[in-house]
Amino acid sequence: LMKKNVSPLTRLNEWLASIDANVIENLNVLIVDDESDHASVNTMTGRNEESSHTGEHSENKINGEIRKMLQQFNRFSYVGYTATPFANIFINPDNDGLGLGPTLYPRDFIVSLPRPTGYFGLSTAFSECTEDEEKTPIRIVPNPDAQYLWQVTDDVNAPQTKKLPNSLTDALMDYLLTTAARRVRGENKKHHSMLIHTKYTKKSMHPLSDRINKFLLHWRLHFPKSRTDKGRKLNKQFHDRWLDEFISRGTLETWDEIEDELYSVFNDDDSLEIIELNEDTEDVLDYERNDNEGLRAIVIGGNRLSRGLTLEGLTVSYFIRESTDTNHDTLLQMGRWFGYKGDNTDLVRIYITSRLNSQFSSMILVEESLRTDLELYEKQDEITPADFGIRVLKAFDMFPTSSSKRKGVTTISRDGNMDKTYNYTRQIPFNQPILLKSNLKAFSEFITSLGTSETIGNKKEHHIWSTNSDSAIRFLQSLEYPECADNTFNITEMISYIQKRCAKSSTELSDWSVLLAGLQEDKKRDIPLKKPLEIYGNNVEIRL
Repeated sequence: LMKKNVSPLTRLNEWLASIDANVIENLNVLIVDDESDHASVNTMTGRNEESSHTGEHSENKINGEIRKMLQQFNRFSYVGYTATPFANIFINPDNDGLGLGPTLYPRDFIVSLPRPTGYFGLSTAFSECTEDEEKTPIRIVPNPDAQYLWQVTDDVNAPQTKKLPNSLTDALMDYLLTTAARRVRGENKKHHSMLIHTKYTKKSMHPLSDRINKFLLHWRLHFPKSRTDKGRKLNKQFHDRWLDEFISRGTLETWDEIEDELYSVFNDDDSLEIIELNEDTEDVLDYERNDNEGLRAIVIGGNRLSRGLTLEGLTVSYFIRESTDTNHDTLLQMGRWFGYKGDNTDLVRIYITSRLNSQFSSMILVEESLRTDLELYEKQDEITPADFGIRVLKAFDMFPTSSSKRKGVTTISRDGNMDKTYNYTRQIPFNQPILLKSNLKAFSEFITSLGTSETIGNKKEHHIWSTNSDSAIRFLQSLEYPECADNTFNITEMISYIQKRCAKSSTELSDWSVLLAGLQEDKKRDIPLKKPLEIYGNNVEIRL
């Protein structure tokens, strides 16, 4: 187990090089690369300047050290593991000529792991199901609130008199209420966290954390004083918030139960920490040290909260970091609220801007599309990722990953209805025998012109031919198409789309495969070979 940094990897390679070659030769090695989309992918595009390399491009250091390590073993398996695989499937599978061996493209398999039971994921948080709209954990931060917080995050000269915006005070109130709720549920010794992430910054976030700290001190001072006007007013605010925000959405704990635990939360000076994570502070997020009693922490930070950092018991997130060049993988990695929530999903709240909400929501389609394709490929025994490229949709105003990781990618803009999924065999028009016979004849003439087929499949039950785009287009144009009542299948648009792709580049859709699929031989019943196109002069045999 080691950290994926340049120095440790370099020392590991030096140590491996010092081991007797006979020992290395007999090793069976498994390398698991966690967060394999980060740092492992070669992002360098400049000319190589090192005489020891022969390629045209230079590699980034971590990528180079990983591949040098793999070269030292005769028998090894390299497994990349990541929640955001876009960069990995965009790696060029061809050798890049660096003298480092194959690239880290996943040649043998790509497996989409099934969603675990109880996992709070993208589709859980940003579900488009309107019937559950009142139960969504998403709360939209108004633009004026976001603008103010972006200003005061690290600006010591920002106005000190203005109160925290209502959306942030609501989020802080939700955090304290959910702290009380988890105590009612017997989880008073479990970690319980809140994330506040306003923008990327290398400066101190102390101006923001200082305001939050003063605000919480005010609550801590006045909430227990039920006989004062401020105390009664504050108690009513928490009471109304619990009823409106949680009870109305199905949470079962009564206000009396919550109120009793809130007194305990406010009376315990050590029950809550405000942790500012940046380069200028010595604050440490140490769950292990507090494992026995549970850490209650409001974590405020910038880039250090973006990737790899797990916030245990994260329940309330206030996330308003926006960027004009955000990528799918970057944004998903910054969503630290994804994970296992147990029986506390009803307590989760995510405060984001409307733009971020649109971005996250649009990525549901990207994730579902990628999962569907990968699951389909997994069922194909005859092919591996080395045989095909994987499509990834571009959502909203984002790209799947950074431009430095998309060097071998072609971006395709779809027009017309080409962004839809078509059911090509919607129905067979048996009531139009003349049309069916005409199409069978056209198909027979087409495959006859292609010559002898190759048989594929476990039982050699399929026939496959290779052809070019011109031949494929002529065949598509020769067919007769039944009318679709909903007009979803438009062959004219499809052919136009293919022609535009072909005109763009000589390699765009230039090679075609034509498959005639048959049934596997069944041991329980005899399925004889037939010649379904014999009447049209073609003797191809297949099981139907």
